[in-house]
Amino acid sequence: MTNTLIYRALAKLLAACIACCLLQASGPWAVGQDTATLRLKIVVDGQVPVAKKLDNINDAFCAENPIVSDALIVGPGGALKNFAVIFDEEKSKLKVPADMLKAPEASHVLDNVKCMFEPKVIVARSGQTISVKNSDNTGHNANFQFFNNPATNFLVPAGQSKDYVLKPNLIEPTAMPVVCNVHPWMKAFVIVKQHPYVGVTNEEGILEIGSLPVGSGAVFRLWHEASGAIAEIKVDGKTVKLTRGNRWELDLKPGLNDVGEIKLDAKLFKVE
Repeated sequence: MTNTLIYRALAKLLAACIACCLLQASGPWAVGQDTATLRLKIVVDGQVPVAKKLDNINDAFCAENPIVSDALIVGPGGALKNFAVIFDEEKSKLKVPADMLKAPEASHVLDNVKCMFEPKVIVARSGQTISVKNSDNTGHNANFQFFNNPATNFLVPAGQSKDYVLKPNLIEPTAMPVVCNVHPWMKAFVIVKQHPYVGVTNEEGILEIGSLPVGSGAVFRLWHEASGAIAEIKVDGKTVKLTRGNRWELDLKPGLNDVGEIKLDAKLFKVE
């Protein structure tokens, strides 16, 4: 009798272990093995151009606080903010899964804060909405200089907002500018794709792009407002040549692909 109880207990324990293993295998870990995540850090190598303080501001509200150019924001250790890595669906051998081409309904806020656009770079998908908000006590305008989506320029009075709805099936070839003609130093950028495979670096120079297809021949386009053409980068101390259009080819393995630091020569960057 005692042996029978022991056997039953062991059987229950074994069943519980099997169920736990099956649950883990069907959870996020297993799903992640069918896709890739790209992680990297962008670092400027060399003497960084000094951000310029803007003078001759012809708006009393804007002149209340010092305004410094946000075209090039470099943190400790050369960490570069607002650098974009964009999956090139046309040049890549890897194809975007069909279920990744349907964008969820979403609204992205482009705010006017102390006479600067915030955020600097918006990543949106076809058909989504960009809500331009004005948190300032002065009027602004938003001049969307798109290539494929309709170019639009509208006023946004103080304390108000206005929406711009992107066309459902149109993408943009690169980051497209939004400017305020009332305050010409103000500039933001919008990246519009059907897929979600775009990353923009944070204050630490880090970005991450998840749910990427796995395999060889993934092509990414590198972009920054203040950089010229990027012919080469340094990855883990090794020089990597880029193809025309700032394009970088990678092989993506299942799970995390942590590239580490990517160094860019400071001479690439210019601030007006």
